[in-house]
Amino acid sequence: MKELKDFINSFSKKKVCVIGDLMLDKYIYGTVNRISPEAPVPVLRVVKEDLVPGGAANVANNLKALGAEPHLVGLVGNDSAGTEWLELMKSCGIQTEYIIESKDLRTIQKIRIVGHNQQITRVDYEDTADLSSKINILLNEKIKLAVQNSDVVIISDYGKGIINPTTMPFIKTECKKLGIKIFVDPKPNNKELYKDTYLITPNIKEATELSKIEYSDKESLIKIGNNLITSLGTNLIITKSEEGMSVFERDREHIEIPTKAVEVFDVSGAGDTVISLIALSISSGASLRDSAIIANIGAGIVVGKKGTSTLTVRELISRLDESSSKVKSIEEIKTISESVRSKNKKIVWTNGYFDPMHSGHIYFLKKAKEKADVLVLGLNSDNSIEKALGQGHPFLDQSQRAELLSSLEAVDYIVFYDEQDASKYIDAIQPDIYAKGEDYDENKINDKEREILDKHNTQLIIIKHSENIKNLIKNTNKNALI
Repeated sequence: MKELKDFINSFSKKKVCVIGDLMLDKYIYGTVNRISPEAPVPVLRVVKEDLVPGGAANVANNLKALGAEPHLVGLVGNDSAGTEWLELMKSCGIQTEYIIESKDLRTIQKIRIVGHNQQITRVDYEDTADLSSKINILLNEKIKLAVQNSDVVIISDYGKGIINPTTMPFIKTECKKLGIKIFVDPKPNNKELYKDTYLITPNIKEATELSKIEYSDKESLIKIGNNLITSLGTNLIITKSEEGMSVFERDREHIEIPTKAVEVFDVSGAGDTVISLIALSISSGASLRDSAIIANIGAGIVVGKKGTSTLTVRELISRLDESSSKVKSIEEIKTISESVRSKNKKIVWTNGYFDPMHSGHIYFLKKAKEKADVLVLGLNSDNSIEKALGQGHPFLDQSQRAELLSSLEAVDYIVFYDEQDASKYIDAIQPDIYAKGEDYDENKINDKEREILDKHNTQLIIIKHSENIKNLIKNTNKNALI
């Protein structure tokens, strides 16, 4: 956990070039008490209006809120909305030296009309014509300057024209010269332009369109991921809303990062938060997998806010502390268990590698928690897994696995153990129930564990898998199972 915090605390040292389509997002809030006499539509009595950065500007705003220095490149019109947008950037503390004002284009606006916290309609202002060669040349001049002053580049493509066959090859050439990684929030129509970038972060709908493979289950998701990393030569993170993220790295097995259960208020701009956090984490020295964990936590924060939102380093670390507080030493967990038992509450214990994480683990843990009041999870240390399975294991280190498992509502506490059996921990905790999945052979339980279970009258229960999970297990590394 400390290492993740170290990466987050390095965000303030980073300079990030953001290139993409710029928008002005306006929210008009009000109340609706009657229907118009002119037409069968509600009449909104306006209470307030908010202006917020949209498109690539929201990525820059996320970066600024996280303490980084964004270098934003893009276009706005030489119009009243463009003036409002420039003033908004100034109020957000975002420099506009790489912004082009064009008298030939309108500033893109998205106006959302909201009554009683319910969006009634959205009004869009935008031009759809291709950019002129003159504009593209000016953009490339700005791109060159911005890239030279940055540690990493984010492409925020909303399909409005900034990312095109003239600008994107130029971006890749400039970044290659300087050894700078490119992160892309993509649009399917521009697929070919993203080849050989470092990472793309489509949502599941975009990933389906990019790969032309229908998403229906775990197997189809793996096909989609493998298709994209092979055809584009890039790493890939597929965001799946409340289902978390799927991380596909070249030459490594893909992993699933479950999301923490949160009340989702508004998903607007969550993708901007994700790519901002991943780019900052990677540039701060984090692995792609650690970066995805950090981004997943951040996304869980912003979707609980209203409108297009940002988050701060303080919020991110606070949420990280909430998760890390679930990891306890054997002495701490023993004291906690005594307290739980004194209140006549039941404890369920389970243990395993949980590497790599998959939906079968989430299903199992949810079902195990239903058997008692408190679930304590014994997590094999990296050392114990390597001893059992050999070099190259585990796929995720123990801090990564603990972070993912801590994000699950079903898991109350986690304790690491280095031994090949959990008898010492079961003896200390004295659980009412010992839960295992149905792929576990209860006849192979070792004598030491059997003795401890009998000593504390602990019930061994086997949790059956659903048919979907059974199919998943058939296609999953056996070492990953519970």
